Amino acid sequence: MKYLKGYVKSSLKYIFIPTHIFVGITGVVSAYYFSLFQMMSIEGSVLDVFVSSIYFIPFIVSLTFAAIPYAGVFCEELENGYIHLCILRGSLKEYVISKVVGIEISAIITMLMGSFIFIFSVKYKLPWVDTNSVIYQTILENGCFQEILKNNQYVLYFFLYSFKIGLLAANISSIALFMSLFWSNKFFVFSIPFLFYYFQVYFLNANFANLSSINLMNLYNSYYRIGGNDINSFLLAIFVNIIFLVLCGIGCFLKLNRRIQNNEK
Repeated sequence: MKYLKGYVKSSLKYIFIPTHIFVGITGVVSAYYFSLFQMMSIEGSVLDVFVSSIYFIPFIVSLTFAAIPYAGVFCEELENGYIHLCILRGSLKEYVISKVVGIEISAIITMLMGSFIFIFSVKYKLPWVDTNSVIYQTILENGCFQEILKNNQYVLYFFLYSFKIGLLAANISSIALFMSLFWSNKFFVFSIPFLFYYFQVYFLNANFANLSSINLMNLYNSYYRIGGNDINSFLLAIFVNIIFLVLCGIGCFLKLNRRIQNNEK
């Protein structure tokens, strides 16, 4: 792939523009703290606070912030004409691949860094775990990465937990990236992660409670273990993530190709 390396470099530069990545990470941390505020007090353990925060509405907002560093890239590059320059000098296929890679990297990094800033800030006041808490006991019975938690490898445990949430953010951000080719309004684009996740989780809970494996909350939340063991659960999350990205790539390619053909006529 002749042009892919250059496209990826351009995508990475876009992601790490300070106003993009800083706003995204700050938003994720703020969303976690809003959840903490709804808990009324900081008590128990880091594990209790982190797991509980995922069940409040502000967590859905954090997914929106995870999309900010990159989901609006098509909006900007279509507006300033940069996208046409890139395609004329290279390959549409490789250009789209670089954007899919970009949305994956940006969402995971944003969610990972935001989660860890929150986790370590809470760690100043709380122990890593409370072995008597309901959350801790439930994870040891039904959650992912039990052995890591039992062996007191807390940083690794929270890294894997946050990484899976990052995969979730990447999935939803990829939808926002694709939809941005239909609506160039950034406010609408950045609202898509919130709207999709809220609808998907609560609609499935209300209508398909037995199909827990297709609920994104259950699939990417390590509080649950879908697939029988940690490896299967982790691989399933990655597999679904890849499906999202492939579908996003195909959709973006087809839409951009159609737009280019229409412009040439």
